Amino acid sequence: MTLSRVAVSLAVFFAASVYAAAGAPGDSLARERARLAAIAGVGPLTADPVLPGRYVARGGDGWTITVDVRGGAVEREAITLMPTDGSALATAVPIARRVFGAALAADIAGATIVGIARDGPAASEFRRGARAAYILTDDTQNRIHALAILPLDALDGEMRVQGAAPQSGRGDALFVLEPDGSLRPVALFVGGAAVPFDGNLPIATTNALAAEGSVRVLTDGQTIDTLAARASSGAPALAEPLPWRLRDGSLRLASPTLGGFSEPGHLIVTEREREAAVAIASRLLGTSPAHVTVRSIGAFTDHGSAVALTAERRGTGKPHTDDRLFAAIADPAGSPRVLLAVHQTVRVTEPLLDEVGEYFLGTVPLRNGQLVLVTHAVGYDADAFPVYVESGGTFRRAGTAPGLAR
Repeated sequence: MTLSRVAVSLAVFFAASVYAAAGAPGDSLARERARLAAIAGVGPLTADPVLPGRYVARGGDGWTITVDVRGGAVEREAITLMPTDGSALATAVPIARRVFGAALAADIAGATIVGIARDGPAASEFRRGARAAYILTDDTQNRIHALAILPLDALDGEMRVQGAAPQSGRGDALFVLEPDGSLRPVALFVGGAAVPFDGNLPIATTNALAAEGSVRVLTDGQTIDTLAARASSGAPALAEPLPWRLRDGSLRLASPTLGGFSEPGHLIVTEREREAAVAIASRLLGTSPAHVTVRSIGAFTDHGSAVALTAERRGTGKPHTDDRLFAAIADPAGSPRVLLAVHQTVRVTEPLLDEVGEYFLGTVPLRNGQLVLVTHAVGYDADAFPVYVESGGTFRRAGTAPGLAR
C-alpha cells in the first residue's frame, strides 16, 4: 500500500491507518465478525457508509478496525489510530498484540529492516519477519503512525511500488545518554550506511530502541553497563534509575545494539602524543604551539592510537576573535595523519561565547568495522551532536543531531 492510500484512509477515517493481513486469510465475514467480537473492548462490525465492501469496528480507547471483503471473504484488515505522539512500533504494536496475538507482535519488533522509503514528512521501514512482512510508517509532522502487516511474498512488490531503497541488516541506533537519564537520538545506521537526520530519524531510533528494550552504555569505546530503556510517548529514556557510578554529569554514547570494542584500546594520551598533537594543531591554526590553548584532549582507538583535541588561538582585546579547532589525529607521535579538522571562528563579545566549540564525545565501531565519531558542539543558544563516519582514511560528517536549547 502506498502512502497516497494512507492519505485516502485519513480522508475517510480522519486518522492514521495501520494495515494488516487478515487474521485468517479467506475467512468469511461472519467468522471474522465472531473473532473480533471475542476481543474485549471492540465494538460490533458494521458496514462502512462510504466504501462498499468495507466494515468497521471501533475500539473503546480511540482506535478502529476495518475489514475489507471481496467475494464474501476477508481480503485485508486495518487497525486505525487517531493522530498521536510516539511511533508505529510504540503505538500500533500493542494494539496489534491484542488483535493478532503476542507472537506476531514479537515478530514485528524483531524483524530485519530490508528497505527504507521517504515521501515528504513520512518515512517507511520495510521489515522481513519470520511470520510475515511489515511496513512501519511514521509521519512526525502530521503525527501519523502506520503499521502494515503483509504476506512475506508481497514485500518485494510493496517495496517497488513505494520506491524503497534496499537495505541490509537491522538498524543500529545511537543515542547520547544525558545526565538525567534521557536518551537523545543522534544517528541510525542500516547496513553500515547512516540514515539522514530529518524529522523521521527520532522515530526510527525509537523503533530500534523498542525492539531491544535496553541500551549499552559506552565509554572509551567499550560497553560499561547495560540498562533497561523504553520509549514513553515517543520519548526514549532509561527505564531504571541511572546508576550512581554514572552520575558524574557526563554525556555518554549509548546504543541498543552496538557494543564497542571487545578489548580496551588507546585510553590515555601520553605526554609525547600531547606535544605532537599540539604541534599539529598549531600548524592547522596557522600559529606556533606557544600560542595554542588546549581546551580538551582525549585518546581513542582508530585501528591504532589516536587523539582528539579541541584547541584555540585566542584573540586579543575586548571584544576579540578566536580561531577554534576540533581535530582527530591518528598516531600523532609516530606517523601522524589528520583524520578530521573542523575550524570555527568566534567573535567573543560576552563570556558565554568563550564556551562555544566542538568537543570529543566518543567513538563506536559499526558492525562492518567502520568507526563512528561523535562530538558535542556547544553553541551560544543551543547544543548539537555532529556525527562523523570513517571513510577512506578520514572522517566525513554523516549528520548533525540537535541538542538542547541553552
